[in-house]
Amino acid sequence: MSNDLAERLAHNIRHLRELRGFTQQQMAKHSGLPRATWANLESGLANPTLAVLTRVAVALQVSIEELIS
Repeated sequence: MSNDLAERLAHNIRHLRELRGFTQQQMAKHSGLPRATWANLESGLANPTLAVLTRVAVALQVSIEELIS
């Protein structure tokens, strides 16, 4: 994943989570992902699969397109 895309994805995931008032732990539990995975997504270190992006989008109640826009 390009660095710009990873940074944009990380920013959007963190921003959407914070808007909803949830912790990383709460979102990880809701999405069924390990908290470490959620932390890596928010830091831009992750290279998520489509399945992971789908879980994140469902947990945040947004489209995958919104995550990467």
